[in-house]
Amino acid sequence: MTLKLLTFPVKVTIKYGVVTYSMLQVVEQVKKYFGNKVYQTTIPRSIRISEAPSYGQPINFYEPKGKGSEAYMDLAIEFVKSNRPAEAVPKRRRGKAAAEPVETMGLADVKMDG
Repeated sequence: MTLKLLTFPVKVTIKYGVVTYSMLQVVEQVKKYFGNKVYQTTIPRSIRISEAPSYGQPINFYEPKGKGSEAYMDLAIEFVKSNRPAEAVPKRRRGKAAAEPVETMGLADVKMDG
């Protein structure tokens, strides 16, 4: 079993293969100690995950449909969801016109010198 500590922000994910009773005890202790800092996603042990760096590729390129790749994608989604700033969530207002197109971003009225 490999414990993988993420440093930004501090959360813990657990990577394991064959589940044994002692592993389950370690997982319980980690969850007890770190509490809500433990990600829900677990990364399974996989030969493909171990091989990917040897080929200079991340697992999502080396074996995109594999269980390990999908688990890392789930972890990435969980990470983004748990670390999204509150102001990043768009707020829709009723009755308001749609925002200006991205191409102009309100700069259509600005006169440029030159």
